[in-house]
Amino acid sequence: MLLDFEVAPEQEAEGLRVLGDFFRSPSIEADDLEVAKQFRANWLARPFEEPGVIGSRVNRKKLLGAMHPYAWPHDGTAAEIRALKAGDVLAAFHRVAELRRIRIATAGSCDPEQIRPRLERAVGDLRGDARSAAPLPAIPPLPTTSPARRVHLVDRPQSALSHVRWSWTGATPTERLTLRVLAELLSSRAHVRIARELQLTEDYEIGYVGERAGLWLTISGRVVSTRTAELLREIGSIVDDLASSPSSAAIDSAKTRVLGRHVLSIERARDLSALLARDTFGDFQSDQLSRIEDGIRAVSTADVQVLAKRMLSSRTGTVVIVGDEATLRGPACGRRLGCSRAVRSRRQRAQALTSGRA
Repeated sequence: MLLDFEVAPEQEAEGLRVLGDFFRSPSIEADDLEVAKQFRANWLARPFEEPGVIGSRVNRKKLLGAMHPYAWPHDGTAAEIRALKAGDVLAAFHRVAELRRIRIATAGSCDPEQIRPRLERAVGDLRGDARSAAPLPAIPPLPTTSPARRVHLVDRPQSALSHVRWSWTGATPTERLTLRVLAELLSSRAHVRIARELQLTEDYEIGYVGERAGLWLTISGRVVSTRTAELLREIGSIVDDLASSPSSAAIDSAKTRVLGRHVLSIERARDLSALLARDTFGDFQSDQLSRIEDGIRAVSTADVQVLAKRMLSSRTGTVVIVGDEATLRGPACGRRLGCSRAVRSRRQRAQALTSGRA
């Protein structure tokens, strides 16, 4: 939970008083809770007709398993929001916002040595106690290898486009930077060999998520529905080529592009540091990005080749297609997508997604 709180310097005392009341005596009015629940539930329901959102959520459930915590919507579901009681919200607040576990950052016309005692008078003792911190929940690890390829179809009747997501697991947390280079390599190959030929409606997106439990890699995009099977064949050909040992020249080129983006990130961090009254945060971020830059430079050709061979294959991975089932199963797609099932109607799809069962 992140609380962003801004006050003018001359209103600092009043701001700290409000902040203190927020932490010391949180309360929820029934009418306010119902308004907030309705607003949040309506907001959560809106994205469920967006193919990219549908594909992403179904992809995580199929890739990780429906009960894996990273497969759950991080912002909850409409049904869960509507079921909340005031006691549930207050209990969650006290669990998350325990004073000995929170971190407070200040910026502006204030001195950290002077602001701390005023903060403690307002909200309470801020001295940390490692023993008071609840242990983090255990996260089930990801598979060390991708399972055999399986295609999941989410029906979107009469859609002229298909949204495709193909994901692989198999990288460990220590291979995060190697995976970043491999993702860049896969992205460039996809642009060269697919983007123009298949007339994609958007660029390919390469995503990787690093967690304590492991990492996965996703390639996604939208294509005319009648060319969906062709798209899968092209992606499969690309990943098989990469798995057979990408060249050192191609890997070096991918590293250069990744490093170029990180240099820009470091410059932005330094600019941010110059804007802060004290540069502790800016220096920390800049130092962190510098370590990432050094790590990317240290990624070797062999590192990328080994990871590509272990992780990528046209015969493995989780494929989710959001599109018109009749077109995708018809002659134009060759009836060879091998889909495992379809969520047939919009109502069924919305119910499945909002309940977290899709």
